[in-house]
Amino acid sequence: MRRELGIARCGLACCICSENQNCAGCNADTCPDKDWCENRKCTMEKGIGHCYECKIDCRKGILTKIKPYAFSLFARRYGENALLDCLERNEQNGIIYHREGINGDYDEFDDVEELIHFIQTGRRTREKEGIPSMDEARSLLEEGGRMNPGPWIRHSKYVAEAAGKIAAECEGMDEETAYICGLLHDIGRRFGVSYLAHVYDGYTFLMERGYEKAARTALSHSFNRKKMEDYIGKFDISEEKQEELKNLLDAMEYDEYDYLIQLCDSIAVADGIVSLEERMNDVKSRYGYYPQDKWDRNMALREYFEKKMGKDLYTVVPMKSTPEH
Repeated sequence: MRRELGIARCGLACCICSENQNCAGCNADTCPDKDWCENRKCTMEKGIGHCYECKIDCRKGILTKIKPYAFSLFARRYGENALLDCLERNEQNGIIYHREGINGDYDEFDDVEELIHFIQTGRRTREKEGIPSMDEARSLLEEGGRMNPGPWIRHSKYVAEAAGKIAAECEGMDEETAYICGLLHDIGRRFGVSYLAHVYDGYTFLMERGYEKAARTALSHSFNRKKMEDYIGKFDISEEKQEELKNLLDAMEYDEYDYLIQLCDSIAVADGIVSLEERMNDVKSRYGYYPQDKWDRNMALREYFEKKMGKDLYTVVPMKSTPEH
């Protein structure tokens, strides 16, 4: 990124343009477009440096295109330095301004607000990320509670709360995404009291609605070693469905949200947040066993996130008796 080139008058990002090695920016006399660029001419006549400084919200010239218009609107709302900061961070994270010719990752949008969200966060909108909105996630959980009341609702809220707080302390993770995945990790229980079936039902329920990210954690939360034998409880689905789950697990590459929900599921009970040891012993007392490899994996997950946060787990997620949400 050549930050000194800044933003063009129209809003395009000279600083990360693939042609910036040979271009001094649109204010230079050597700009090849200076004679025909309507936005350059208009801003110079008005004595302003950029379209975003103008009081008139117009779509003149190149602003008919969504990318320069969204960039200009972003700079008007948050300032040019904020825009440059976001573009630099996004570039470092692999977001490409010009991928093929003059088209890149910022050109894949039809909606201005979606593009502004992408500039600001480096992520697609929630729906494109594969999770519902916060309101819809809460609505789905509430509906599930009406269909099958039980302690799983409070447990889900504790998992969500813990996941959100931990994600907020971890660079590169999104607090709201973590919270929503935690809130819906047990959504398969909406269909009634079940064991392995709740994993299968939750995954298919969310996939049918296009929420692939949330569906992943509804599946992966029960298998911290990616093995079917990780599951503790009855295998109350057909062999065909078991094979389907096995194939899904084999094909998955776990990410930090999978690991995070596994950890939070292992510290949350219906009455609050407890120690890993207490939670695992609770499961062991109810089912008669707890695989040592699964136990060790949970302890490793705690160590991983404590290292990532630079803090003890329970300073971020204190043990308590009532959820905040």
